[in-house]
Amino acid sequence: MNRRGVGGCGHGGGPAGRVSPSAVASAGSGTEEAVVPAVDGDGVDAAEAMAASPSPYPIRRNGLSRVQRALSVNHLDRSILRIALPALGALALDPLVALADTAFIGHLGAASLGGVGVSNNVFNLSFTCFNFLGLATTPAIARAFGAGDEEGASKLVAQALWVAAVVGIVAAIFLTIYATPIVRFFGANDVVAPLAVAYLRARLISAPAFLGAMVANGAFRGFQDTKTPLAVGLLANMMNLTLYPLLIYGVGMGVAGAGLATAAGQITAGSALFVLLLRKKRLRAEDLVQRPRLREILPLLRTGAVLSVRTLSIFTTISFATATAAKLGTVEVAAFEIGRQIFALFARLLDAISVAAQSLVALALGQRNFKRARLTAMRLLQVGVLMGCGFVALLSLGAAGAPTIFSRDPAVIAAVRRTFPVMALVQPINGLVFVLDGIFTAGRKFGFLAGAIFFACVASSSALLWVRTGGLSLQAVWLGLNLMMVLRASFLMAGLFSRYTPVPERDPDAEPLEPAPAT
Repeated sequence: MNRRGVGGCGHGGGPAGRVSPSAVASAGSGTEEAVVPAVDGDGVDAAEAMAASPSPYPIRRNGLSRVQRALSVNHLDRSILRIALPALGALALDPLVALADTAFIGHLGAASLGGVGVSNNVFNLSFTCFNFLGLATTPAIARAFGAGDEEGASKLVAQALWVAAVVGIVAAIFLTIYATPIVRFFGANDVVAPLAVAYLRARLISAPAFLGAMVANGAFRGFQDTKTPLAVGLLANMMNLTLYPLLIYGVGMGVAGAGLATAAGQITAGSALFVLLLRKKRLRAEDLVQRPRLREILPLLRTGAVLSVRTLSIFTTISFATATAAKLGTVEVAAFEIGRQIFALFARLLDAISVAAQSLVALALGQRNFKRARLTAMRLLQVGVLMGCGFVALLSLGAAGAPTIFSRDPAVIAAVRRTFPVMALVQPINGLVFVLDGIFTAGRKFGFLAGAIFFACVASSSALLWVRTGGLSLQAVWLGLNLMMVLRASFLMAGLFSRYTPVPERDPDAEPLEPAPAT
């Protein structure tokens, strides 16, 4: 059996022959569901049969019929919704709970709020580079699961958990020792620094569990189960919200209590997901107790290095856009921050479709059903564009009233309204970008993905530098930032229909077809 590491970029992941989807039936009940294509009596894949069946609309090469087909219910939509809807719920939990946390801390005073803000920046920046633990795990597990390789899937989960534990412990120790100079480097003054250090050190207790939860979330997505992470997320955030007032006000721990409450929620999430992986037999104890060798985890580390380029490029470009808006003035940076929060909310919604792409496309590739992988990818691209068009409508309808929710300053409200059209125009492209990101992740084309994002971010940062030096308007800042999304979509779409495609039309490892004999 051909078992490739997490960081590989081939399309293998199972036996050379095509694995029957019936061998990958759902292994549980309740929250654990496997999205496996049905097979008819002749062994024909349902996706192929339905693709060959008559369309509800006439097949005409005109724009209207294509729009009709995109808006009609597709046979793949049920699988997409089964993955995307619970993923959307899980992704939406964190920002909603963060708003409640901010409200609790805000009652402690401005200094406490500033200290927690600085420490959260330190924590997020320190561990954002390791989100490859979830990104790389999902397609690797989905491929192994699709190929019926449960033993290989368990080993991949165990290896990623080992990396998460070691990195989490080392990072927690380092940040705890050097917490004071680090928060001062991030701008904390003499009043804010002690509060930032207290919160950061309390929260760092959960660092290994935080990274372990990343791995477990990615693993469950690979096993086509997004309901379990949602249920665990609800439990963990209820724990967080319960402990927040108790530790902050009841015990009188202040910001340190807030850090402990956040850590308790993350430890609860990591522990619960770990136990469920064992109980559902997705992770074998014998694989976990066996320390992985360096050569076994090297593919994951190489993938992590490549994906870190992607993550840091995006983070740096957005930070530079914020700094450019700040240089234009107080009103401009306030309006940009409001727009950025709206942009982030839409990104969260689109991320659920990206998760569906990572999971479903990788599953089909693991089953070596390349036609289904390509059909799923194309349908997800349609869904992404349709969601983007929906966001255009929301921004257009809300341009008059939405800015007043975030500010009472007439100048800020007017600035936000002027930027809404620029933000709206790029939303369908954003829908493409998030789905393409998921498709290339599913195909493990990490190098191409990181390269496309890096060059798009370089071009966007150059445009922002021109805006900064020329003292242009806030709309120009958004145009410079939108350039990143337009170029990402262009590069990735070009790659999707090139020889670097993550969803080939036929098995790339198969023998080439022999030409027909001449007559």
